[in-house]
Amino acid sequence: MQKKILCVLLAIAVLAALAAGCAVTEPAVSDTQPTVSEEVETPAAEEAGTPAPEDAAEATPAPEDTEAADDADLQDETAFIAEEATKEEVENYIQDSDETTVLVDARVQEAYSGWALEGAANGGHLENAILYSARWLDFAMDEEDRAEDLAEYNEKIGLSADNSYIIYDYDGNKNAAENVANYFAAQGIKNVKVFNAKEMIDAGENVVQYANYDMFIPAEIVKAVSDYKSGATDTLNTSVTQAAGITEDNIDSVVLIDVTYGNVHESTYLSDGHVPGAVHINTNAYERPRSYTPEKREQYSVEYSLITVEEFRDSVCPEYGITKDSIVIATSTDVRPLARFGFMLRSLGVKYYAMSANMNAWIYNGYRLDTENIEKPVSVESFGSSEIPYPDEIVWMDQVKRILSGEEAGTLIGGDDFSTYGYHDLMGRIPGAVDAEEYAQNIDGTSAMPELLLQGYIDAGVPTDELIVPFCGDGWGAARTAYHAQAVGLENVKYWGEGWVVWSNRGNEFETYDGRLVHYDKYLDAVVDSDGNIIVDENVMKIE
Repeated sequence: MQKKILCVLLAIAVLAALAAGCAVTEPAVSDTQPTVSEEVETPAAEEAGTPAPEDAAEATPAPEDTEAADDADLQDETAFIAEEATKEEVENYIQDSDETTVLVDARVQEAYSGWALEGAANGGHLENAILYSARWLDFAMDEEDRAEDLAEYNEKIGLSADNSYIIYDYDGNKNAAENVANYFAAQGIKNVKVFNAKEMIDAGENVVQYANYDMFIPAEIVKAVSDYKSGATDTLNTSVTQAAGITEDNIDSVVLIDVTYGNVHESTYLSDGHVPGAVHINTNAYERPRSYTPEKREQYSVEYSLITVEEFRDSVCPEYGITKDSIVIATSTDVRPLARFGFMLRSLGVKYYAMSANMNAWIYNGYRLDTENIEKPVSVESFGSSEIPYPDEIVWMDQVKRILSGEEAGTLIGGDDFSTYGYHDLMGRIPGAVDAEEYAQNIDGTSAMPELLLQGYIDAGVPTDELIVPFCGDGWGAARTAYHAQAVGLENVKYWGEGWVVWSNRGNEFETYDGRLVHYDKYLDAVVDSDGNIIVDENVMKIE
């Protein structure tokens, strides 16, 4: 799979050309730092916190065991030590087409995708390299989940003892390459070498970046902005290479946001903590959960649909001090609200950055989270413009129907084998939608390599040179997929601002598990077939 990256890059170039002219398109935590809640399936669902470590039992020192000490010395002597690769070997790995010789980038995804971090002169990765970040091995998460997630990733990249690997980092920072090499060795992979790529990266030799990599922003840069916004510093710390460029030398134009479901007390804003200086926005501010079909049973009539871009522009933006000239940096424990919020702002042409890796990178770097202070927004009179520069940033119902009817080229992706969501009463498939595996997010919440997402589409027979529109129940998960996809250059993967709940509630035709075409009749509060017969089936509509 690794050498297929060149072909994938060509596919990405085709996709970028297709999109031309279109819209801009998850070390241990200290006792003083809160853990980050995991993503949840629905916005209203309870978020589960990271399990706390078990208390260490007190113990008296055991008498010295000479035999055990000798065993430990033997283990140290036989520990895996990766050989140093040469620059010539790395260049050969870049240029050859042998899928058994694999170049691996052990740095964080943010550096791999395009950001110049760790003092590097350039951002991006060596051509033909895959990502295996050392951060994945030790950032704070449940160890059983880590092992399971890494095993899935290993399978996807074809990790094999039959291959030869060169693992590189930048100047040995945090022993990234060595740590990944040791992990590979623990998986039975011993044909591994390590390499310090500082010289090549700084010189820009065979270094490539993702288009739109800056849709996500590293925690290091957010920290510089946070220090200024929270009053920790009087000026912006420009030692972070891109910090000044991000703010365009006008730090006061930056609006630092925390976006999660619930108000400051219901959300993770105070319970887990927020980036200091960040103003909280409840996702309800731009979803406005309300009953579009009041004839339904109340618990199933509420939809978390996005409000119109016009309403968002005229009411939400001014309330939170956002204008057409603002630079918005948003943070969250969850990529999904970051993505939905971002697509709305990008429709308006606002420069928008989502902090990468949820809160995982922030905590990993040892940065403080604020669990006490509540920042209040500084409202403005108006957004400053009545224009919507990028109306095609979000796909809406009419366009989805054109795709499904064949009037517009594209594929609707989602619903799995059958759309069943615990928070909704209607179950079925949208006729014409395709079920495809969508591997868009890495273990730490960063964007996955584009070829992994593309492979799922290819396996499902989806034309990857046409519009691709993921969907889910309430639009949260689909937003995550589309935002990650665009951040690694797949600009033709667009976000549908509605989803299955809206589609089914509004009386659109859908397919039952046994192939019947039906629709919901709000006046009967029932599912009916094409002849108007009521369908009583708990696999189509929940019976209560």
